[in-house]
Amino acid sequence: MVKLKTANHIQENNEMFLRRAQSLTMILVLLLATGIVGCSGDSASPTTSSPATTDPPVTTTDPPPTTAPPTTTPPPTTAPPATTTPAGLTSAILNASAAINSYEFIATSTTVTTVSGYTVTATSVTDGQIDLNAQKAHINTVVNTQGYEIQVENYIADNWTYIKYVADATPPGFNSGTWYKVSMTATEWQDSWNSNSQSGQNNALFNNATVTIIGSETINGIDCYKINLIPDKASFLAYLQAQGTTDGADDVTNIEQSLQDIQFTGWVAKINSYMIKTEMSLAMTIEGVTANIQSVSTISNINQALNITLPAAAQAATQIS
Repeated sequence: MVKLKTANHIQENNEMFLRRAQSLTMILVLLLATGIVGCSGDSASPTTSSPATTDPPVTTTDPPPTTAPPTTTPPPTTAPPATTTPAGLTSAILNASAAINSYEFIATSTTVTTVSGYTVTATSVTDGQIDLNAQKAHINTVVNTQGYEIQVENYIADNWTYIKYVADATPPGFNSGTWYKVSMTATEWQDSWNSNSQSGQNNALFNNATVTIIGSETINGIDCYKINLIPDKASFLAYLQAQGTTDGADDVTNIEQSLQDIQFTGWVAKINSYMIKTEMSLAMTIEGVTANIQSVSTISNINQALNITLPAAAQAATQIS
């Protein structure tokens, strides 16, 4: 009987650790999917490196190596002109971001979470349309972890947030496939558009960051500067918290202290200074749980007309507080 009790106890502990790993993985993935795409921050005061000599590439620090996408071969990189400085390029990026009124995006991520010997891998794909002038947005997220999938669809329009989950297990109070809506205060409404603007996102990302120009690459036929960006931890935490993406995540505490390594690589179009692609690498440890996250995001159709229409089912959504 004692042996049986011990075996059951071990099994219960193992199941508990696995559930915790799965839960934290889902929190981290949803946090990443919503937070990286739309976040806001204070005005940028970037700390930028400057060229040590007039010879390219323009660097002053020894940043961690750029991590190439795992399934693609990176295009060839050419050195930038010596006259291109990190400070000048940062200023151009922020100025260009302020002129972006609408765009489409897609972001993919892989999160590997380990706790007590258990490893859980999750993938997510988030895509959407943001129209700042019309103040409408449509965002879809699909997360897969250990054979479990959850789909989340959101609309933001007319001072409401509309949300629909499709999954076998949904958050408490939500039924799969049912539309719900939440009224937004004037402050929440304005914060939402500040956070979804490319200007707000890049101001937060570049705030107190260290920027290095690596060289030049062509992305989807567009000639780009390739930059490495090491963000300030406090600014990055604000970047994630801007839309409340950590609210309710009781297991996620002291995130700033948990962040071990954050690296961004960006591709900036030379013709207009739009940062059209970013890759992020993030490592963190939370209460004995380690997580490594890799993500890639792109924006397109900048300042083009978008058709964001609330479906009839969402118009009949159930109001919740």
